[in-house]
Amino acid sequence: MTWVKIDDKFPRHRRLRSLGRDIPSKWLHTVALCFCAEHLTDGMIEEYDLEQIIGDADMPKATGRRCVPKLVAAGLWEEVDGGYQIRDFLDYNPSSEDVKAKRQAARDRMAALRSLDVRANKTRSSQEVREPQARTQAPTPRTKSSGLLDHERSAACQDLLDRLEGADNGTPRVVERFCKQLPKDRIDRVTATLRVGVKPAIAVAALKREVKAYEAEVLAEGAA
Repeated sequence: MTWVKIDDKFPRHRRLRSLGRDIPSKWLHTVALCFCAEHLTDGMIEEYDLEQIIGDADMPKATGRRCVPKLVAAGLWEEVDGGYQIRDFLDYNPSSEDVKAKRQAARDRMAALRSLDVRANKTRSSQEVREPQARTQAPTPRTKSSGLLDHERSAACQDLLDRLEGADNGTPRVVERFCKQLPKDRIDRVTATLRVGVKPAIAVAALKREVKAYEAEVLAEGAA
């Protein structure tokens, strides 16, 4: 999602005021701003996009067409090859190139968060090869973190696991999978809302909601 930026003095701009009480033309211009921001056109309105913009403005096609020359005369739009250019659009709004770069940066940050628990490759020594570890290992408590998270988030994850009641063997792994996608303070926020002995399904659902909210914030930050 992108945001179109309008100066707070927009209603009093001399070009807009030159339209007088021509509300349809002013509204068509506003809708066109939103269209260009959504589709990353850098303020360019292709001739074939006019019908879509007029439709989004919820006005008859003939009315919208009559507004176009008025917007050109007011200096809000400029007639160019293939359509119209909203004047000074990039003075107030980021370019399509900048928006795409921020979105990619946001995706990269989320990918990095999801991959934090990947273990580094470890070359075994010749001694380890000759003397493999015994197949039987001491069982671990079923609500223990596996230690795949970094230290701070591992501790926060363990605090959350300690609150669970009746966790089956798969629950700690599911909890960890969500924890690895969240900063420590977000895990702490979930933990603070759960009582001791909470059912695993409730904790997992709370974590899932927090992950979705965090991802939405990161993506929104990237698109801003």
